[in-house]
Amino acid sequence: LKARAEALYELSKVHRYQGQYDDANRCLTDSLALNNADDYLTADALHELGILEVKRHNLDSAASFLQRSLQIRNSLEDDTHIDHRTNTDSAASSTLHQLAAIHVARKPPSLEKAKTLLQEALSLSRQIGQRAATLKQLARVTIRQGFLDQAESYLGQALELYLELYGDNKLHIN
Repeated sequence: LKARAEALYELSKVHRYQGQYDDANRCLTDSLALNNADDYLTADALHELGILEVKRHNLDSAASFLQRSLQIRNSLEDDTHIDHRTNTDSAASSTLHQLAAIHVARKPPSLEKAKTLLQEALSLSRQIGQRAATLKQLARVTIRQGFLDQAESYLGQALELYLELYGDNKLHIN
């Protein structure tokens, strides 16, 4: 059952990438129904459901799924296995980043809340690309808040990370 639940979870992402949100939702729902032992998979599936809801412009529902995912991830914090710890931090950082994006997209936006979530995401993130993307999003938020010097600092840090990751002469679209 666990292997089927994992396969459905992965298939849901393929459907989402193809814009087939109903199929993705069905796969995630089925994955959650089959999964009764893997909290990591449950948190991942709830995160994906949150992403789907963002794509459908259902921000309240998206925030609810993402918050539930984050709660599960936080409950797994005591896991001392280093691989799980690193993956959990990275996944939690991604979930926080998505929650921040929801706060930016709301009318009116909750920029201070988004900034706090992004700073928390940054504190958990160890991957260079993830850190750079979070710094770039932090810059966007601080620009909207009118803190241009801080935004410039965030963008400078993001640029350094992107150069470290991709080098000077490589084209990259993000």
